[in-house]
Amino acid sequence: MKKFTITRILMLLGLFLISSGIHSTNKESIFDNIFTVMERTSSAGNLPGIIDNAGANRGAGFNGRYVFVASRQSGDYVYYWDVTNPDAPVQELNISGIGGGTFTLADLTAIGNHVFASNMVMPGIFKIYHWNGIGAQPSVLIEYDSGTARLGDAFTVMGDPDDFAMIIVSQHGGKSFYVWAMENGELNFDEPLVVTIDDLPANANFSRVTLPDGEDEFPVVSGPAGVFVLGEDEDIILTIEQSFFPGWPMYVNIFAYEGGRYFAFMHVKDNPAANVMYVLDITEGEDVLEALQILKNGTFAAKVLHSHDMGSIANGNASVSMDVVIDSFGNLWLMGFAAGNGFVVQRIGDAGPDGLLLPFMETFDGEGEDTPDTWLPEGWISFTLDDDGEEFNWYWSPGPSANPNGQMRSQSAYQDDGTWYVLNPDNWLVTPQIYMSEISGDEIIELSFKIGTGAQTPGFK
Repeated sequence: MKKFTITRILMLLGLFLISSGIHSTNKESIFDNIFTVMERTSSAGNLPGIIDNAGANRGAGFNGRYVFVASRQSGDYVYYWDVTNPDAPVQELNISGIGGGTFTLADLTAIGNHVFASNMVMPGIFKIYHWNGIGAQPSVLIEYDSGTARLGDAFTVMGDPDDFAMIIVSQHGGKSFYVWAMENGELNFDEPLVVTIDDLPANANFSRVTLPDGEDEFPVVSGPAGVFVLGEDEDIILTIEQSFFPGWPMYVNIFAYEGGRYFAFMHVKDNPAANVMYVLDITEGEDVLEALQILKNGTFAAKVLHSHDMGSIANGNASVSMDVVIDSFGNLWLMGFAAGNGFVVQRIGDAGPDGLLLPFMETFDGEGEDTPDTWLPEGWISFTLDDDGEEFNWYWSPGPSANPNGQMRSQSAYQDDGTWYVLNPDNWLVTPQIYMSEISGDEIIELSFKIGTGAQTPGFK
């Protein structure tokens, strides 16, 4: 009887993807145009005080919209930042019912609307919590007696939690990985599949298992000991020793983009301390296995396409995150996190509807007839509903005069028969203009948003 392995789970459940068709591309020009969307790092001098302790902020994740950080600093929190509105105050997930473990909160990851966070036990009752959206209360997805094992320092979630996903937890102080499966948002089995990789040259401390984009037959283990490609029976078929890298190669992501193949990871080093996000070029090669062999046979410096210094605060637990997201418009997003040093979100591409980035929205709570003059950037509009909540017939107009710098004043007016009337703005939504095309009469676009404190209108859509 054949062993029941991680690779066979993937085969049985049809998770393998079609080959991504790697070919030559102008990689340098792609990464020359990378843009920092949001940065909160020690190196930038703007690391938030609420996450500046390396030992108490060990897990983070990015889902393409929000950066989440699990924190035990001055209490238990899961903070999140909205990258579409970098100046907005930090928010918090509901953590009611979370408790237990040596560390109540340790690692974290996010996929789509799903957020997962673990406790850490050494040993004890290991838990993974699940939020189905930022407004949800957490549920206990996994509750498992770890026996003698230390669990929770690092885990990965691979796949789509709404369809099928795998949760892989690495053991600290041993060479085992604990594997659970999710199907349709629910845990598939309570007891994990325990996979021990005896050939690892060191324990699996802080290691993660990831799958190369489009080439899932090559699971990759990365951690302080180096990078290892697993075969069908979890035997190691390729090793890139830690000494090839300038430090520990943590949380490797292998992905395809614009015809190239890339190797992104978080570098962690002590003496002297360093935390750097790297992207390497591994386009050459017919598949990931050959590409990594070529990487191993070359030099690290020759393969570096992009790097970003996070800071030099010691991160001895190698607590990091490295997330790669390609959005529905084809833009590439990178998020790197290093405990005690913060996070950075960078993007390649600016595609959106009609080539424009999707905007963020804000509410404006006016004061009726006492509302002061308000200035908005050029190209911004505001609208609300009439009293019956049906018609979008109130709007902002540049009015009789516009600011010479291109900003426009809040000349509120309603025009029905050609006559302008002064309005008393209250509870307005302001947003950059969104241009749409080819919208049929049968389609409805609904926008939902919060209204200002003290607003008289029940709500807007």
